[in-house]
Order: sequence, then structure tokens, then C-alpha cells
Amino acid sequence: MRKPISILVFCMQLLMCCSNQVMAQKNADIDSIYNGHFYCESIQTDLFVNPFETNIIVPGYEFIGQTHGYLRGSDQKLFYGVWFIISVEKDHRAIKLRITNDTGADSQTVRLYRDENAEFHLSTLSHNHFTRVVGRKLQKLPSHFVFKRLD
Repeated sequence: MRKPISILVFCMQLLMCCSNQVMAQKNADIDSIYNGHFYCESIQTDLFVNPFETNIIVPGYEFIGQTHGYLRGSDQKLFYGVWFIISVEKDHRAIKLRITNDTGADSQTVRLYRDENAEFHLSTLSHNHFTRVVGRKLQKLPSHFVFKRLD
């Protein structure tokens, strides 16, 4: 009588083991999609992300140590400041990035996802916005940007 039950338990354990491996592979695929260098033409901004670990050093901010990445514009008239990625969280087929600026005055959560055209979309989820310099003032930028993968 115990044999059929033990065989059933063994089969269920085997099934659970196989499904966990499939889920782990699916999560690894999601992470690898977002691991790299991205560029937004409209605001001439680079985004470097490593969702796996904190191993990216921000040029000019070496004293901070390693991060999950950063967001930096090449022209302050298009994108102001440097934003450090301090944490990464999976969000279905996307990732949420918790970022803070170089002065430490602002932080926000953004969502990065890939569409069917292999374009990456970065959207702010909180009330803070990215800014640019206009004259002697900071002006808010839109809450959504399109990035292309460079590597």
C-alpha cells in the first residue's frame, strides 16, 4: 500500500523540480534582457544596468562604490544630473529600478520594459521627474523615454 503513495510523492517532487528549473530559466532570460548599455536619442542619455549584481562604477563617482548602474545625459540642456540605480526588482516582464540623483536630494522609481520592436521604455512611477536646464532654471521632462540597446 505504501508503494503507490511513495511513487506518487516521488513523481510530484520530480514535477516540482522541473517546473522550478523552467521558472529559473525564464527569470534569467528576463534579467539578461536588461543587462547592458542603453541609449535614448531624444535626450542623449546613457543607461547602464546590471540587474544581477552591483558591479558598475559610475565615472566621476568612484567614491560611492559599485552600483546596479546609472543614468547620465551628455548635455545638461537635455538631461540634468546623474542618477544611480540603488535597487532592482522584477516586475512581470519588466524591471523596476529605484534611483537617486547625484546630490541625494531626489529619488524615484522607474520601470524599464522591452516592447515587441525590441525598444526599451523607461517610465517614471513616482511624482518626481527628470529635469533639464533651461536658462537658469530646471524644467521637468516627460515621464516616458525610449531607449535602444547598444550592446
